[in-house]
Amino acid sequence: PGVNRLLDRVASIPKTQAQAGVTVMLTTAVASLVSWGLGLVTAGIMARKVAKQMPVNYGYLVAAAYGGFMVWASGVSSTIALAIATPSSSMNTIEQETGEVTPLTESILPWWNVVPVILLLAALSFYYYKVAPRGGLLSEEDRRKLAEEDEVSEEYDEEAERTPARWMENSPIFLLVPV
Repeated sequence: PGVNRLLDRVASIPKTQAQAGVTVMLTTAVASLVSWGLGLVTAGIMARKVAKQMPVNYGYLVAAAYGGFMVWASGVSSTIALAIATPSSSMNTIEQETGEVTPLTESILPWWNVVPVILLLAALSFYYYKVAPRGGLLSEEDRRKLAEEDEVSEEYDEEAERTPARWMENSPIFLLVPV
């Protein structure tokens, strides 16, 4: 609930379509720097939240949202940075060659990683601000439909409940199977 309130508050900041695109892109970028998966999910959530609050071109907003995903590899979930920071990892080629483990403070936090991220986010902000479309806005009815889709219904179709796919989706058995 706290994260949802925070995202709602951020989604209420933009007043124009261009501001909406930049806000969604930057929110996605920050989440992507924490974790690529968080960024991926945040992109979709923020696009929907902003679209429900103001008239926007939804395609533009989704493109801006996933544009912010570009920086994930410079963040904490960077595969290479995590591999070279993990002692005895078979993927840690630096340790295999030098006997040294490279901490995250030396791979993702130095200026040569941070400055390009800042420059990329500045360039993307400028880009999404300039390319914001002037038309193709979601109608009030479409925004209402987006809001209705988010309401969870407790009622299930009896026939749908009997399909093998529905059973697999709702079965706890698959949570117990080791991957």
